[in-house]
Amino acid sequence: MFTNRRAGPFLIDEMRRFQQVSTFDEQPMPELNSEVIDFRVASEYFRPTRKLTRPALQTLRTTTAYQNRIVPTVGGVLLFGVNRRDHFPDAWIQTGHFEGSDRRRIIDLLRYGLIFPGRLKK
Repeated sequence: MFTNRRAGPFLIDEMRRFQQVSTFDEQPMPELNSEVIDFRVASEYFRPTRKLTRPALQTLRTTTAYQNRIVPTVGGVLLFGVNRRDHFPDAWIQTGHFEGSDRRRIIDLLRYGLIFPGRLKK
């Protein structure tokens, strides 16, 4: 059954992001500067696999260029933001492990609450 109804602001924003091939976590937070990303915590997190540099934060999409400035992304603030609870007080991250490549069957699901600055707490 199909219905016609007006799209709300959230759905309109989501459709715009879909059209731009961008996800919510990659959206810039232009009201902040890149210093809200705790570089020390991010470096510690990546230490086992690579030496993190500030330019690498853009490659990882924790920061992005916005009007000739480098600003954090939503995902960057959620993962490594110094005061992320100020911006996302009710945030949590959920990860899933799927069987096969079609995402029909989920094998494992974890949910992380954002409790301590700079850390993902299970």
